[in-house]
Amino acid sequence: MKIAVFCSANEHIDPDFFGMTEEMGKWMGKNHHELIFGGTNQGLMECVAKAVKENGGHVIGVVPTLIEEGGKVSHYLDENIPSQTLSDRKDVMVNECDIVVALPGGVGTLDEIFSTAASHSIGY
Repeated sequence: MKIAVFCSANEHIDPDFFGMTEEMGKWMGKNHHELIFGGTNQGLMECVAKAVKENGGHVIGVVPTLIEEGGKVSHYLDENIPSQTLSDRKDVMVNECDIVVALPGGVGTLDEIFSTAASHSIGY
């Protein structure tokens, strides 16, 4: 199963969130699921990517141009799908996945959640 994960790219959040995110990533990897995520090397994004990769899973990052140019791309990618904007990234992630999981995050994560819910409510 290809699982899209929306989550924080911030390092300064409750440490408990990192432990829970790592556990989910381990489960995904051990059960041969694929991760599709925002591709950033920070916060919960890097945490889940590392756990999936280290436990045998496949990691796909959808990386916006600004993230790439800023050198903030995850070190655990098996595939890098480039995107122009955050909106493009979100669209690719949702279109490519079988299921979406939202973990703690900020405004960007909320945007991803609400956009996905709104799209689903009208049949996308």
